[in-house]
Amino acid sequence: MLGRGFNMPTNQNPAVHGGSIKDQNKTQGCLLGLAIGDSLGSLVEFIHSREDILAITNGKGITDIPNNGYYTDDTQMTICVAEALLEGAGDADKFIESLCKKYVEWHDLQYSDPNQRRAPGNTCLIGCNHLKQGVHWEESGVPASTGCGSAMRSAPIGLFFERVEKIVDYAINSSKPTHPNELAECAAVGSSFVTYLALHGEPPGVWANELLKVVSINKEFKHIINLAAETAAMRLDPWHALSTECIGEGWTGHEAVASALYCCMMNPNSYKDAVLMAANTVGDSDSIACIVGAWMGARLGTDGIPNRWIDLIENKTKLIELGDQLFAAKIAT
Repeated sequence: MLGRGFNMPTNQNPAVHGGSIKDQNKTQGCLLGLAIGDSLGSLVEFIHSREDILAITNGKGITDIPNNGYYTDDTQMTICVAEALLEGAGDADKFIESLCKKYVEWHDLQYSDPNQRRAPGNTCLIGCNHLKQGVHWEESGVPASTGCGSAMRSAPIGLFFERVEKIVDYAINSSKPTHPNELAECAAVGSSFVTYLALHGEPPGVWANELLKVVSINKEFKHIINLAAETAAMRLDPWHALSTECIGEGWTGHEAVASALYCCMMNPNSYKDAVLMAANTVGDSDSIACIVGAWMGARLGTDGIPNRWIDLIENKTKLIELGDQLFAAKIAT
């Protein structure tokens, strides 16, 4: 059941999912797109000035993913969500049981394999460690944290479900084990619901309005989503827009979602331009670019993503297969 402040809009009329190869390519595109965005943004995640970013990139900014194609914890945890959706097969209890198990496995991997430790967030590590210790998933998270750890990983939920109330409920539950804060939950819903809109062909220009029809529980979330739309409409410079003087740097979930909306609205028909704008920020560049990559990948499909980037991204085959499995499971349900 939808929580207070989360609504199924009466005028919601999603496109009917017909099982076309185009839709399958868009499901693949979402997962590939988010991993590529994550990889691009990881190159400058902890560089906190425009001057320093330009200095290490010969004045051009980030233009290409690293040759090893590595992504970060954002994509690692997104894979956890996708696999739990498949194992749960539409059963909410099975989903959360599987998800918590995968979160613990992810946590342990961060300490057992140095090559797989990809700058994990402290809140995610704390919540997952609590799960490992046997704390119930509704009590394991860090209530004060508004970080973007749940927003960065929730896109698969928008690929899997057709009913908006399911998207909302699963997004909230996927957030709670690490980020039970209301703002973080709103951001998780935002990330997954906009993925759903993108998959169904809704253009970025309507995403903010459609999102606020579903999420009305938090004034701060509503304010920043409106700010992102207004900032994009004014075509403000991205170095200013994606800063603490405007939308923010994306370290919190609501800032990351709003920043991603701005980048997509500024570049509604180009995956490459949108994701590079997101990656070239002084804030949480990998998470913002990950969310942008998911949305634009779902909107444009694999054809909209540069082939070179797809070829270079880590675990390309796994991401494509996971997209195919999500597509097949969605058709079956």
